[in-house]
Amino acid sequence: MLNVVVTIVGDAPQGRTGQPCALAAWFRERGRIVPILTDEAWGEIAPLTTYKSRGLDPRLVMRGILHKVRTDTPWKDVPTLFGRRAALQTYWTRWRESGFWEQAMDALASAEGTQLPGPGAPNLQMQCLMQPLTILESEGHPGDVARRG
Repeated sequence: MLNVVVTIVGDAPQGRTGQPCALAAWFRERGRIVPILTDEAWGEIAPLTTYKSRGLDPRLVMRGILHKVRTDTPWKDVPTLFGRRAALQTYWTRWRESGFWEQAMDALASAEGTQLPGPGAPNLQMQCLMQPLTILESEGHPGDVARRG
């Protein structure tokens, strides 16, 4: 016997009210997956980078931006191992406005990738009651149950 009670105790988490993530929207509007930045994938887009570095490795910046969209993380929560969060957001904006982003993602269109995360799930409370003996007996193993004690 298995008895499960699920209660929705809150709404699904939301981003900033009325302001969807422009980065996620970019992928969603084009029906694209989020590419995984392998060595081979970086080799495809590295020649396209024509901007001057400001002390940040462009590959690390790209990894941070792709991590943000792949995990549906707000900019403020992107791990600092990718660089300053404000810098990542600035690079995304500049790359988008300059056309580099479109070119880079076109170059990676056939690369391995992941789907965008779906909308967040609501907060749930779950209670479960399970009677293992009943389940095992229903599967035709009554002798096994008796031997195991």
